Amino acid sequence: HLTDSKKLDLRHPTDVSVRLVETAVHRLNHLQAHEPCAYHHLAAAELLISRGAPPREVLKCTLRAAAACSRFFALQEACLPSSLFTEQVVRTMITAADATGLAVPAAVLCQCLPSTDYAAAFLFLKRAPISQLDPAYFEFIWEMPLLELLTHLHTVCNNKARVVSLVSLIQRPALCVNNPTTVQNAAIAALKQRFLQYFASHL
Repeated sequence: HLTDSKKLDLRHPTDVSVRLVETAVHRLNHLQAHEPCAYHHLAAAELLISRGAPPREVLKCTLRAAAACSRFFALQEACLPSSLFTEQVVRTMITAADATGLAVPAAVLCQCLPSTDYAAAFLFLKRAPISQLDPAYFEFIWEMPLLELLTHLHTVCNNKARVVSLVSLIQRPALCVNNPTTVQNAAIAALKQRFLQYFASHL
């Protein structure tokens, strides 16, 4: 932790700079060291697809690859690194989640593409029966149009408690559009990290 006062002396900028560089190098080395393992899991996922394996097994392989890169998602910046998790890989995860009947996780993953695929996310959320929209994943949605759609769907069903919960998610201060981009990006990175941890442990 870079802000640990026992490790960093903030009165000495040079010390801080050195420690920042050391930490960055350590994390880069961790990612590079674990890339072979991640590639192995991604290759296994491709093999499962070619053999027509259940989508859930494909999804598990991709999540194992993501976990290998980030010390089981402990390294926030290493969650779904673009060097490994290309748009094609993320779309494979989305397709597998949808085929497994996991509409909300599929929609969450749509946010992890280089540009959010709103059309696909809307389709997943609208197509699934309201009873299959797992509320445990709602908190991991950061794109307001998706939260607004869920609010509408639950309003139509007269689920007032769920509507109140969704409105509170829409109003999260960290995601306010008036915040600096760095603040919003940090909040989104934290949500992505928590989503992957939860998804991997509950799949």
